[in-house]
Amino acid sequence: MRPSKSMSLNHTDWKNILRGGVIFVAPVILIYFAQVTGALSVEGHAFSVRDFIPSTFTQGSMVLFVLNRLTDILRKFVS
Repeated sequence: MRPSKSMSLNHTDWKNILRGGVIFVAPVILIYFAQVTGALSVEGHAFSVRDFIPSTFTQGSMVLFVLNRLTDILRKFVS
């Protein structure tokens, strides 16, 4: 397919954006699972639903992921 015109996105652009999203979401998922595992592995810890609330560090990684995706979309949209 041809590259999209400036200020528009074609099917190939969206496909590349989604592929990049899948690749870059893996570290965010690993950070979240590490946080949950760390909370549950403390000796004498009582299970709680609050264990699954993301920590500040995990929330930060989620925000960075979203900003990265938005920057990628904007870069492809403008170029």
